[in-house]
Amino acid sequence: MNYMRSVFSLSLCLIVLSLPLGAEPFGNLPFNIRFDTSVANLAANVFSTGPIRSAGPYNVFRAEVASSVAGTLAIQTSTTTNTSLFLDFATISVTSGVPTSLEIDLTAAYVRSIFRNGATAQTRFYHREVLQLWP
Repeated sequence: MNYMRSVFSLSLCLIVLSLPLGAEPFGNLPFNIRFDTSVANLAANVFSTGPIRSAGPYNVFRAEVASSVAGTLAIQTSTTTNTSLFLDFATISVTSGVPTSLEIDLTAAYVRSIFRNGATAQTRFYHREVLQLWP
């Protein structure tokens, strides 16, 4: 008797997610990561600038801020990591005591956010950034 044997190969796809230092996954893993950029109170007329982040596979960037002093939140983009070449892509006024967020679709290779504090020192502050991947 001649028996035919079928051999099936099984492929296993394994996704390894490596988060940058200080990143916190949340939401629909592994598609979102959140960075607590700063919680230190700022002096008058001082900036809180987030680090340069590579857009990588992500297609949405959101900056969140809450401050006891009014200021301006901006998202800056660039095609290079040269800090002098980052330009404001979007801005929003931040009202004292009101949590505010600003979100953009990523179209550049690098992104960061910056909060420009008003003329008074803060008593409460947080600055957070989120990278999201929408399938």
